[in-house]
Amino acid sequence: MINKLHIYIVSLHSEKVRKQRLTDLLDDAGLLPHSTFMPAIHKDYITKNYLDSQGYKVFDKWVDAKNKNRIYHNPIKTGEIACGIGHYMCWEAFAKSEYEYALILEDDVYWEDDLRKEIMEFMEFNQLDKSNIFYLGRIPLRPKKYTGYDNYDEVKDSEEWVTKKYTRPYFSYNLQSYILDKTAVNTILDREPQKNLMTPDEIIPAFYSDHPHPKIKKLFPKSLKALALTRESEPDSEIYNKSVGVTWQQATEGISYSILDSSEYYDE
Repeated sequence: MINKLHIYIVSLHSEKVRKQRLTDLLDDAGLLPHSTFMPAIHKDYITKNYLDSQGYKVFDKWVDAKNKNRIYHNPIKTGEIACGIGHYMCWEAFAKSEYEYALILEDDVYWEDDLRKEIMEFMEFNQLDKSNIFYLGRIPLRPKKYTGYDNYDEVKDSEEWVTKKYTRPYFSYNLQSYILDKTAVNTILDREPQKNLMTPDEIIPAFYSDHPHPKIKKLFPKSLKALALTRESEPDSEIYNKSVGVTWQQATEGISYSILDSSEYYDE
């Protein structure tokens, strides 16, 4: 069954330590032969000239000063645009492939559990469930408020529990590890995200939840079914505190946290 899935990694050429760590993790899990590292775009390349040359356009209705979520009060950042391009390249490659599923990973993702086992169990479960999107790791936001949380106990009872292992997720961020089926990727690409670039953390949840930004909600209408790994209680380790599932982003020596927060606003 694993041959029905391929793994696409959003990977910056300059992040050699990240790539080596992830190569080792995939190799240990027996997943490296099923993986492709996709060359990502660095935030410093995000200029109008570059975007125009590639046929890309930035979502120009992002700023919504009246929105309760303050994230929409400021312009999109160059790092968010670069991230969107990286995920788009993975979606496009998967859409052209013969595979039934794609696992998209960001290059700073980390795990300690048996990732191959989790993938296989999802694929077996999904023969009946028919979900289009599956989170192996995520950060859920508070329902209706779309803000962060201190611990999973604040939101876990708000989600629909399918089994003790899976829930129907609400709007979630931290798109570091997720599976799409062919219906999902074709639905996403049909809406031409390359002509409305933004962080993919906004695009994927729009297809299964009530998006808090009315223009994004209209652009990417809810039409897909999502499933997510979850947990029944808070772990002892702070590393796991906000990430729900079996994967999370982890900084170690030579590996920094995401550069999205430190990137500049795109104002061209």
